[in-house]
Amino acid sequence: MTKYVEKTNIQSERIIVRTIKTRAGQLKIIQVYAPRTIHDDEDVEIFYKELGKALDENKSRDSHVQQEAPGRHPASARKSNTDQISKIAT
Repeated sequence: MTKYVEKTNIQSERIIVRTIKTRAGQLKIIQVYAPRTIHDDEDVEIFYKELGKALDENKSRDSHVQQEAPGRHPASARKSNTDQISKIAT
Protein backbone atom coordinates (compact mmCIF):
# COMPACT_ATOMS: atom_id res chain seq x y z
CA MET A 1 0.00 0.00 0.00
CA THR A 2 2.81 2.45 0.82
CA LYS A 3 3.99 2.45 -2.78
CA TYR A 4 0.71 4.11 -3.72
CA VAL A 5 0.90 6.87 -1.10
CA GLU A 6 2.28 9.95 -2.87
CA LYS A 7 2.04 12.44 -0.02
CA THR A 8 1.00 12.72 3.61
CA ASN A 9 0.33 16.18 5.03
CA ILE A 10 -0.42 16.60 8.72
CA GLN A 11 -2.60 19.72 8.81
CA SER A 12 -3.12 19.65 12.59
CA GLU A 13 -3.36 17.18 15.44
CA ARG A 14 -6.87 16.35 14.20
CA ILE A 15 -6.52 16.51 10.39
CA ILE A 16 -4.31 14.51 8.03
CA VAL A 17 -4.44 14.72 4.23
CA ARG A 18 -3.13 11.74 2.29
CA THR A 19 -2.72 11.67 -1.51
CA ILE A 20 -2.90 8.21 -3.06
CA LYS A 21 -1.98 7.26 -6.61
CA THR A 22 -4.69 5.25 -8.39
CA ARG A 23 -5.13 4.01 -11.94
CA ALA A 24 -7.53 6.88 -12.57
CA GLY A 25 -5.24 9.56 -11.07
CA GLN A 26 -4.96 10.95 -7.55
CA LEU A 27 -7.31 10.34 -4.65
CA LYS A 28 -7.09 12.71 -1.68
CA ILE A 29 -8.31 11.41 1.64
CA ILE A 30 -8.82 13.88 4.45
CA GLN A 31 -8.82 11.96 7.74
CA VAL A 32 -10.32 13.88 10.65
CA TYR A 33 -10.78 13.31 14.34
CA ALA A 34 -13.55 15.76 15.21
CA PRO A 35 -13.81 17.07 18.77
CA ARG A 36 -16.64 15.63 20.78
CA THR A 37 -19.54 17.78 21.88
CA ILE A 38 -18.06 17.96 25.39
CA HIS A 39 -15.11 20.03 24.12
CA ASP A 40 -15.03 23.80 24.46
CA ASP A 41 -16.76 25.74 21.70
CA GLU A 42 -13.42 27.34 20.88
CA ASP A 43 -11.82 23.92 20.22
CA VAL A 44 -14.72 22.96 17.96
CA GLU A 45 -14.54 26.27 16.08
CA ILE A 46 -10.78 25.91 15.56
CA PHE A 47 -11.29 22.37 14.24
CA TYR A 48 -13.87 23.46 11.66
CA LYS A 49 -11.71 26.39 10.53
CA GLU A 50 -8.79 23.98 10.05
CA LEU A 51 -11.04 21.54 8.19
CA GLY A 52 -12.32 24.31 5.92
CA LYS A 53 -8.72 25.31 5.18
CA ALA A 54 -7.74 21.69 4.44
CA LEU A 55 -10.70 21.34 2.06
CA ASP A 56 -9.89 24.62 0.31
CA GLU A 57 -6.24 23.64 -0.12
CA ASN A 58 -7.11 20.18 -1.41
CA LYS A 59 -9.92 20.82 -3.84
CA SER A 60 -10.12 17.89 -6.15
CA ARG A 61 -12.66 15.97 -8.13
CA ASP A 62 -11.61 12.89 -6.18
CA SER A 63 -11.52 13.88 -2.50
CA HIS A 64 -12.99 12.01 0.44
CA VAL A 65 -13.43 13.13 4.05
CA GLN A 66 -13.30 10.32 6.58
CA GLN A 67 -14.15 10.89 10.23
CA GLU A 68 -12.73 8.83 13.07
CA ALA A 69 -15.54 7.64 15.29
CA PRO A 70 -14.19 5.74 18.29
CA GLY A 71 -16.66 3.42 19.99
CA ARG A 72 -16.76 5.48 23.17
CA HIS A 73 -18.33 8.48 21.42
CA PRO A 74 -22.07 8.75 21.91
CA ALA A 75 -24.02 8.15 18.71
CA SER A 76 -25.56 11.63 18.91
CA ALA A 77 -22.10 13.26 18.96
CA ARG A 78 -20.96 11.23 15.95
CA LYS A 79 -24.11 12.18 14.01
CA SER A 80 -23.72 15.86 14.93
CA ASN A 81 -20.07 15.95 13.83
CA THR A 82 -20.81 13.99 10.67
CA ASP A 83 -23.60 16.41 9.73
CA GLN A 84 -21.30 19.42 10.22
CA ILE A 85 -18.45 17.83 8.26
CA SER A 86 -20.83 16.93 5.44
CA LYS A 87 -21.97 20.56 5.20
CA ILE A 88 -18.39 21.83 5.00
CA ALA A 89 -17.29 19.19 2.49
CA THR A 90 -20.04 19.93 -0.04
